[in-house]
Amino acid sequence: MTWDEYFAAWQAWTHAHGGRMPPVRDQGRVTPLGRWCNQQRYLHKAGRLDPAKAARLTEAGFFAGAPAPDRAARIVTDLHDLVAEGRRFGTVYADPPWLYDNRATRAAAQDHYDGMTLDALAALPVGDLAADDAHLHLWITSPLLLQAQRLFDAWGFEYVSGLVWEKDQMGMGNYWRINHELLLLGVRGQARSFRVKNLRSVARFPRRRHSAKPEQIRQMIEAASPGPYLELFGRRTAPGWTVFGNQVQTDLFDTDTITVPAPSRQPETTPVQTPLAETWPTQATGG
Repeated sequence: MTWDEYFAAWQAWTHAHGGRMPPVRDQGRVTPLGRWCNQQRYLHKAGRLDPAKAARLTEAGFFAGAPAPDRAARIVTDLHDLVAEGRRFGTVYADPPWLYDNRATRAAAQDHYDGMTLDALAALPVGDLAADDAHLHLWITSPLLLQAQRLFDAWGFEYVSGLVWEKDQMGMGNYWRINHELLLLGVRGQARSFRVKNLRSVARFPRRRHSAKPEQIRQMIEAASPGPYLELFGRRTAPGWTVFGNQVQTDLFDTDTITVPAPSRQPETTPVQTPLAETWPTQATGG
């Protein structure tokens, strides 16, 4: 595994275990992820760790053993407040409340929260909040696919690729029975690649309540795209993320809308689950 892949594995492991560091040993045997963490601490203490890597680890709270203060989650109700503060984000993750004509489908998001017109979405000051070099991850469903280009243009991004979330349930549909959603990728400036090279373009995760998206995909985005992170129309807080939430149904922030892994209560000999190998799609795909 590369340094970036270990970094992503550490982020996912600590996220799933309440901020705990991976154990160095498991049943008397050294674990690869724990050994890597030990090496980073040793190199940093000795002044031999690459400054760019040290900065990434420091920002992520690695040396403190917990999220750093600037990794605290934040909820905002008006994006213009962030603009006034001069905030800029390396990654924008958006799940817009698209309006659907066919309310018989499960995809009719306004059954769960108020929808917004394409004009209203395009008018959001996302372009002012995105850094000069940034990624946009935009959720959209097949019926509205062609509308995505309008948002890419309005928010100042160039569409380049996408991910397919394959659900474990067959949905509704007047034509194909839909069991997937699309996460489109837009880039701006010099952010022309991912930080890791082992993420597949198709991911299979269970369907969630009220159109909530899998937390595993958030972790993939954190591994692939630069911070700071802004989520639009989020349903929960997450360490290190600024979340612009739905102002109508505030109960969408309740934890019962998703499954959040609880901190492990087992001793340090708990077997290490390496997310890159066991819970993430792990082969590169072109496009």
